[in-house]
Amino acid sequence: MANRLETGYRAKLRWLLAKVRPRRLDFGVDLLLRRARALSEREAVPISEALARVYEFTRWRVKKRLERTAAVPPRRAAPRRLAGAAALPL
Repeated sequence: MANRLETGYRAKLRWLLAKVRPRRLDFGVDLLLRRARALSEREAVPISEALARVYEFTRWRVKKRLERTAAVPPRRAAPRRLAGAAALPL
């Protein structure tokens, strides 16, 4: 049963973390699953509850991160005539 739960939460966490485009998506998912296992052992709660708590906390953090990055105006691209010069090494 725990294996099925972890497989399901692995997919949910992967989808959630992909929204913030981390460099190492698999590492992030594995880290969150390890945190859920540690929480389950530390607080003596079922793994299902620990996975749900880690998922909800991560969902909240992703939401906050997306709100912060949406508030930052996008960078403007260099004018076309300078784009080639910008690629040249100094």
